[in-house]
Amino acid sequence: LDLNFNSISGSIPDELYGLVKLQQLDLNDNRLEGTISTRIGLLSQLAFFQVHGNNMTGTIPSEMGNLSMLGAATFEANN
Repeated sequence: LDLNFNSISGSIPDELYGLVKLQQLDLNDNRLEGTISTRIGLLSQLAFFQVHGNNMTGTIPSEMGNLSMLGAATFEANN
């Protein structure tokens, strides 16, 4: 799911964490704020996750460590 450069604001929608078969989530270069939910751990098929270039805060949830398919993730250029 490629949603980069769409001027999306607010937090990452909870509905995205319900897409359990999602393999790619690209949210870079939007206006997202807040934290990455611990619900990210529900995305067991996620192989690629980008959230750089936003206004995200907080820490990377430890649940991401359980994503055995995750091969790449980017977080830079946030708060």
